[in-house]
Amino acid sequence: MLFRSKHHIRRLKPSTRKTIGAAKKAKDQRNQALMSVLSKLMLFFSVIVIITSSALGLYLYNLSKSLPDVDSLNTYIPYETTKIYANNGQVILAELHREENRVQIPLNQISPQLKEAVIALEDTAFYTHKGINIRGLMRATLKNIQAGRFKEGGSTLTQQLARNVFLTKRKKIERKLQELILAIKIEKKFTKPEILEMYLNEVYWGHNAYGIESASKLYFGKSANALSLAEACGLVGMLKGPELYSPFKNMAGYTSPGRIPRNIPLLSQACAP
Repeated sequence: MLFRSKHHIRRLKPSTRKTIGAAKKAKDQRNQALMSVLSKLMLFFSVIVIITSSALGLYLYNLSKSLPDVDSLNTYIPYETTKIYANNGQVILAELHREENRVQIPLNQISPQLKEAVIALEDTAFYTHKGINIRGLMRATLKNIQAGRFKEGGSTLTQQLARNVFLTKRKKIERKLQELILAIKIEKKFTKPEILEMYLNEVYWGHNAYGIESASKLYFGKSANALSLAEACGLVGMLKGPELYSPFKNMAGYTSPGRIPRNIPLLSQACAP
């Protein structure tokens, strides 16, 4: 049998209880301190978010007020080409225009293949978004951050229309915000067919050709309603760089019967039969 002295027993047991109690108390104090720090951090970040959101909201409100009224698109008349005919009314003697060689046409006079190709290559979510494609915008933003410069815009057809009609092409954050605001306003005022018609009559196709009718006449000598699938895809592919991918540099690739030009990026995916 093992005997312990009274002194040893008295010293051992109270010491053990005190150690356990002190550890629990210390743990509770650490948890309370941690919760206090977390609460202060959450409060701090909440205040920052509120202040930032309020400042951004005020900035966007003021920016919106300074933008042109999208209702002006109802009365917008872009520069068009003036044609001088002979007495018989059929022979064109001259065509006069400024920088913009343009012929306005309604949407029903544009090749269905051309309309489908534009949407497939430029804005696949055109009929579902409200002016802004959030997924495309986030993807473009990520690529721009990775590249360290403005590499992609992630713009919808509506944004491109807003930029072409109301804004400049300078790659600045403020201009991008203006573009987003105008796109949302345009979507509220006009239908998808109206937006598509305005876009196709406004967009630049190189060599002073503005609008699909002028581009079709310039490159293929035919009206926009007579474009083949290959011709339509060729023209849509040019939008990424009108002079760079001009048919004048490789006309054979555009005029071969049934052939989709392969010298233009992404056309094999967007316009494959």
